Amino acid sequence: MKKPLTARQSHILNLIIQFIDEKGLPPTVRELAALAKVSAGTVQEHLRALERKGALKRNSLSTRNIEVVGFDPILRRFPGEDANLDIPVIGEIAAGTPILAEENVVGTLSLRNFFFKARNVFALRVRGDSMIEDGILDGDYAFIRQQSQAATGDIVAAMIWGEATVKRYYPEGDVIRLQPANPLHSAIFVTPEDPDFRLVGKVIRIFREL
Repeated sequence: MKKPLTARQSHILNLIIQFIDEKGLPPTVRELAALAKVSAGTVQEHLRALERKGALKRNSLSTRNIEVVGFDPILRRFPGEDANLDIPVIGEIAAGTPILAEENVVGTLSLRNFFFKARNVFALRVRGDSMIEDGILDGDYAFIRQQSQAATGDIVAAMIWGEATVKRYYPEGDVIRLQPANPLHSAIFVTPEDPDFRLVGKVIRIFREL
């Protein structure tokens, strides 16, 4: 039985699949390195690991030689394999860098794969009590699906003034209200054009260690 992919290998595989979906052909190593914000040498190492695990194969005669095979990109496992899903845990987030850039990943959480059926999921550790009335407590892990839009009332993760925060999302005319779920905390108001604001994703699950 093949070993399950690590979080970074899953990220590389997902980037390949997304590129193929958008462009209709696989990326070159140079293009994949640019997308992943790593060196071409690092990408080659990940590709070799993915080949060993049977997730892809390559034809050495072409620069666009990546073919995804035998691996479920949504569950991140081989068919019939009862594997864990490694979710990257994000620490400090540098302004302007992609959420899943390697320098942002401080660890992983290994969960049974039936907990998630989505790509581009990462975890943030919740700090503080601003969302306690929504059942989100200090120390919880918030699992977030990367997306740049949200519906009114969604619980989202956003970057504000260089820090990540979890709040409810309310677009109101020319401003966005980020509403806590604790009357002791005040709402945060931003504009979509504010350079200090960025919506990074929707909270899809909360995990708590006892």
